[in-house]
Amino acid sequence: MVQRIVEYGAAYFPQLAIILFFFVAVVFAILMLRERGKARRELGREAYMRLQTEMERLTADTVRTHDVARQHLASVASVKAAAQEEASRFQAQLSSSKQEFEQILAEVRSVSQEMVSLAPPAEDPEWTSPEPLLRLARSANDWTQAAAYLARINLDTATSKNLECAAQICRDHGFLAKAADLYHEAAARDPENVSARAELLALSAEIDAAKRNDSLRHLQEIVTKTFIEGTNGVHIQTRFFGVLAELGRHTEMVDFCEAMLKRPLSPHAQSTLHRHLALFYRSLDKPDPALVHCEAAIKLSSDDPALLSLHAQLLFQARKYDEAFRVALRSLQRDPTSARSYILLAEVQEKRVGRHAARDLLQKAVTWADASELAEIEAHLRRLTALDELSEILPTTQPQLIQA
Repeated sequence: MVQRIVEYGAAYFPQLAIILFFFVAVVFAILMLRERGKARRELGREAYMRLQTEMERLTADTVRTHDVARQHLASVASVKAAAQEEASRFQAQLSSSKQEFEQILAEVRSVSQEMVSLAPPAEDPEWTSPEPLLRLARSANDWTQAAAYLARINLDTATSKNLECAAQICRDHGFLAKAADLYHEAAARDPENVSARAELLALSAEIDAAKRNDSLRHLQEIVTKTFIEGTNGVHIQTRFFGVLAELGRHTEMVDFCEAMLKRPLSPHAQSTLHRHLALFYRSLDKPDPALVHCEAAIKLSSDDPALLSLHAQLLFQARKYDEAFRVALRSLQRDPTSARSYILLAEVQEKRVGRHAARDLLQKAVTWADASELAEIEAHLRRLTALDELSEILPTTQPQLIQA
């Protein structure tokens, strides 16, 4: 039996070897596929675990970023609430001040009415002076009251200066035609009243286009005369330059000043011309020529506080803070009661030293400030307070907010 099996195996050995080879190959392929599937499952499981870990990390970062954003929003909301509270407080103070002002105004009006009721009638020879009526008209609340006082002035007994003051009141209330008539009457009544004639020419240049060139030419002659003779014509000169600026005749203004500076004028007149040129160039946002003319005016009139204040403002705009500080300090020494000088010095010191120095100077300026300057000081102090609060908040937030 064994021999037969051996003989059979020997006879069919090649076929059995091939079958065995294929069997081994199939088994090897099955094992390889099994191992590859197992490796693929392990790789998939590992990739899934990594993905899950990354998702958890991203979720945690998102939650953390959301918390930081909520903190930033809470900080911004607190700043906004503080600003709104400060605005409400200022509004309440403004309303209280308005009520007090109205109460004082009512008292003044009551006293004025009592003065009018106690005044003798117009036909009384003792009541001939128009000065009280002009004072009442100047302090009137509206044109109706002012016109009532002006109507009681006896034009036959009024002087040229009285008529000029009445014309000024009419011009302030916008009744330019009536003002022109009164200026004309004042100039005709006193030919030496150059101020009334200059005001008439300036007003005519503003409201009458047909006579504008002639009016400006005659007004320029008067202004030229005040410069050459050195008379006290500051008001006339300012009015002339104001009319030219209002009419947009900037070239004529510069040409006039440059031509006058070539004449042998007094140092005061030259300083006035340089000052007006500095103001003109500053209004055109040309700081360099403005600073040049202002420094030229300073050399001729170094003790004028207003001129020193202008010089300090121009230096501040040019970011020459140390020079601006020295000049502003000189201006304040010349006029220690100037709130404007304190405000300017505060702006300079804020750039040089810091907000604490500016706050101290602004608090000193309150003593000498008028209504408009008080409002400016309050706004400046509120801005400094907001910056202080912001500087306390920003370091706790992201660097991007600090850079912004």
